[in-house]
Amino acid sequence: MERCFMLMCKYSNCCAAIKISDGCSYDEVAEKICAKFKELSVGNFCLFFSVPGYSNCIVECDDDLGNMLSMVGGSGCHVVNVIVGDKRVVEVDDGNSCRIDSVTCESSFVNDCDDVGGLLRSFYLEPERVLLSASWKGIIHSVGQEFEGGVPGFRIALAKYAVQCGFAVNYLKNDATRVTAECMMKSSTGCKWFVHGRVLMDSGVFFIMKLDNVHTCGVVARRSCSKMVGSRLVSDIVQNDISDNPLTRPIEVKKKLKKQYGIDVSYRVAWLGVDKARGGLFGDFATSFDQLRWYLETAMRTNPGSVFELDVDESSGCFRRLFVAFHGCLYSFQFCRPLLFVDGTFLKGRYKGHLLAATSKDGNQGLFPLAFAIVDAENQDNWMWFLSQLLKAVGSGRRLTFVSDRQHGLLDAVSVVFPNAHHAYCLNHLKRNLIDKLVRLRTNYKLCLMKILVKCAYAPTVASFQHYMEKLRRIAGNGRVDSMLDGLQNDKWANAFFRGKRYGEMSSNAAESYNNWIGGARELPITCMVDMIRVQIMTQLSDRRAESRRWTTKLCPVMEKKLVDSLELAKSWDVIVASDTVLEVHSSISFYVDIGRQTCSCHEWQLNGFPCCHAVHALRSSGRDVYGFIDPFFHVDCFRESYKESVYPVPSSERFDFDGASSSVIKPPITKKQPGRNKKKRIPSRGENVKQIKCGRCLKYGNHNKKTCKAVI
Repeated sequence: MERCFMLMCKYSNCCAAIKISDGCSYDEVAEKICAKFKELSVGNFCLFFSVPGYSNCIVECDDDLGNMLSMVGGSGCHVVNVIVGDKRVVEVDDGNSCRIDSVTCESSFVNDCDDVGGLLRSFYLEPERVLLSASWKGIIHSVGQEFEGGVPGFRIALAKYAVQCGFAVNYLKNDATRVTAECMMKSSTGCKWFVHGRVLMDSGVFFIMKLDNVHTCGVVARRSCSKMVGSRLVSDIVQNDISDNPLTRPIEVKKKLKKQYGIDVSYRVAWLGVDKARGGLFGDFATSFDQLRWYLETAMRTNPGSVFELDVDESSGCFRRLFVAFHGCLYSFQFCRPLLFVDGTFLKGRYKGHLLAATSKDGNQGLFPLAFAIVDAENQDNWMWFLSQLLKAVGSGRRLTFVSDRQHGLLDAVSVVFPNAHHAYCLNHLKRNLIDKLVRLRTNYKLCLMKILVKCAYAPTVASFQHYMEKLRRIAGNGRVDSMLDGLQNDKWANAFFRGKRYGEMSSNAAESYNNWIGGARELPITCMVDMIRVQIMTQLSDRRAESRRWTTKLCPVMEKKLVDSLELAKSWDVIVASDTVLEVHSSISFYVDIGRQTCSCHEWQLNGFPCCHAVHALRSSGRDVYGFIDPFFHVDCFRESYKESVYPVPSSERFDFDGASSSVIKPPITKKQPGRNKKKRIPSRGENVKQIKCGRCLKYGNHNKKTCKAVI
């Protein structure tokens, strides 16, 4: 059986692979080489190869080729590195050409073949990448060099230099004014590398006074793991990333350091580095509570008319709670529907706590933040305080409708602080509570009962409500849902009994959206958190103000589309006039429309505050202006007025002008840290559906991924 060999031929700066067999002749090999390298021709070049112990072996005939293959094949190798060299022909006196005298192939060039696989690597070239740490090698270079930032700044520079040069240091002196360091290998190798410097008192910069920058310990290249890489160095590297994205995760930092700097760090070092970077950028969690004093004073000066209330425990001087409502939001709420979504969410910082928020919707169905408070817990006392401050801010001139998910303490607080307000329960949370009652039942059975519950909530009349309620009790059976349904007040969740206007809002999803919208701020110290929320509100008001200037319709785009869809749907319906204000609309069934009272027998107009498709068709058929019967909250003019005012900046430069000598320092709240790592994710409500994902390891759907998978494979 013939053996096959691969000749890895190198000529000039080019490489080519040629496949030959045992029976191949030298001329055939030469022709194949000429086909690869166009500038060569048969007879004007020679071949050279090397084997261990012998270099520059020439190949110029069939015997030489056979010997080469025998030598290489005998060693079990089937890949031969070959150098192609040009001939130099020597002329004799009689003018005839003699045989080859030499070849343009220096031994150093041919000896490159001794590197086994050297040519192979040229076929799989890796792109050259310059690591961002390459510039660290020259960061320390001479006596007299100065470093801003004093000793801490020099320590960071020394760590970077040591990492890039591949050595570690021992600190002989390391205090607030001077640093003396030597190579860690001095005791074993006698390395003479040494640096000494101190802080210049007049300028505060660090000055290198002595430097022996030559290593005699044999350090030639850096390693990916280094003792000099600590959390302070990581903090210095990722500071800009944390400034752009405060939610940068330690695992992302680990990947960045490896990919861009070639540095391996543990998860703990990355976590500590991120934590220190956040502290340097956004301040310390403990001192941030005291900074609320100058912040609220400055915010009130730049945003007059705002409502801020800071509650501090008089005996201990510890922070208790804070209420914030900017004037721009309070003014704009006058032109929004009297509808508020109230909810609370937990904070993720060092001192935990909860954030209570009241959110509305503008005329284009957009989220509109009104006010928020930071408290220690979500209980009745804090809800009572929050709603009392909200009443001071918005006044009692309008009858509000609250939508909530029945939080602990909120139900009683709303009825006490806003006795005339309507209170609606979130339908989504009622569905989850129903699922909680239906344990150990089939999924299809649960879905069927939930659909009936939704029909109960949307039923426009008392008769239809009672029909579906009886059906729900009958199918559920055995008193499974009686305890939940009997404890509900029908006028809080069913359209048939609700006396206010819900404007079509059957759930508190707007409050959940607000909690997600401020997710980035919930990990910051309290003063930075308040300011970050302010910036988000300020940006939203400005963006929507600019967006509304481009609108050309009478209604906001979302509501205009809803009106057009209603007109399209009702094109084939008939209208019979009973009087000037009463009309009968015939579709598949008939509906009673009273234009004077702005009611329809489908009850949608009364509940949503927006004409239903039957009312729209009746208004158009009677020749009336449909826009005149739509609440002003949905008009573009009202939308523009709601975003007329702005939330103005709170310059942090003024924090230095605040004189708090006469005021006591506000201390952080007294909290007891729970054992284990701080929880960052929201705890789902009981019965809440959690999204199922597919595990990449066990290939099953569940609430785990391949990193947390515990299945036996």
